[in-house]
Amino acid sequence: MRIGLKILHIIFFLLLLGSGDFQVRGLTVTGKDGPTEALRGENVTIPCLLSGVLIPLNLQMVSVVWSHRLQNGTENKVHQVHDSHHQSWRNGSHMNDSDLQQGNASLYIPNIQIKDEGDYRCFVIVTPDAGNATSTLHVSVTPQATLNYDKHIEAGIPRSVFCEINNFYPEAVKVRWVKYSITTATNSYLDRDVSFTIPLRNSDGTYNVTSLLTVRQSTGIEPRDVLFCTVSHRSLKEEIALDFIMPSK
Repeated sequence: MRIGLKILHIIFFLLLLGSGDFQVRGLTVTGKDGPTEALRGENVTIPCLLSGVLIPLNLQMVSVVWSHRLQNGTENKVHQVHDSHHQSWRNGSHMNDSDLQQGNASLYIPNIQIKDEGDYRCFVIVTPDAGNATSTLHVSVTPQATLNYDKHIEAGIPRSVFCEINNFYPEAVKVRWVKYSITTATNSYLDRDVSFTIPLRNSDGTYNVTSLLTVRQSTGIEPRDVLFCTVSHRSLKEEIALDFIMPSK
């Protein structure tokens, strides 16, 4: 009888691996609708909840396999539980047996890195039922922004101001220049005399980009106006704003 149960486990598991989202009988496996957001270096828990089965679960009747699918389509095993035996392919990944008995098959991953980003699929067999769910993990790295310009900038003489945004991930970032007019007390975006470098990728997967603003009075920039470089990115709750004041002389 014991051998027969193991064979049944294997049959259901092979069927599950060969399918997309799959569910049989009463078991329902639920992940997270939206992506899980994390900053590099944080610890995350990717949800996988079971319902439609008798709680507490008999762990000898439960198998769970977590896999990670990269953007290029490659899929690798991350963690596996079978007959209460755990095997991990990602250093530090962990599942809790007592949580699993209560229908919580969530996966804990410490010290998240850029390479951990992607889709995570939770395959579950609670003999004789089977099901799976997929959750997405977004990993972000907060940009470091600096404003560089000639400290002796003079009104009426064109000068270059550099807004350098370094060590951010993902690549998508929005950089805007804003002028606060001391005369009219209003803000306006600066689109003329603005240029950008091509984002450069660092060895750790992060990116660098620089925006250059050429300051000249012909574009309506007056002494004592305040110029801002603003940076918006997925990792930021609020945009970064760096500023300097046009000298009066």
